[in-house]
Amino acid sequence: MDNRLREIVLQIIRETWAANEGGLASETIRRQLLDLGESVPEGAMDEIFSRLESRHLIRTAKPLGSAGIKAHGGIVITYVDPSLL
Repeated sequence: MDNRLREIVLQIIRETWAANEGGLASETIRRQLLDLGESVPEGAMDEIFSRLESRHLIRTAKPLGSAGIKAHGGIVITYVDPSLL
């Protein structure tokens, strides 16, 4: 896993969660990464979110038929553990 990308994703979650509480789309996070000039390899965000979810640090909803799984995880973050904030 790309630890640098993971840390930037976590920082974006920290900075935007309060304004998006109840639903933060992975596509929104990807867009912010790209705006920062970051490279986002296919599958990287899905891996980051899967690991965070397996550690119970986030909860997600996976919209049916999401075409964005490889690009950005295709999820909506519905909960962020306070320890991440």
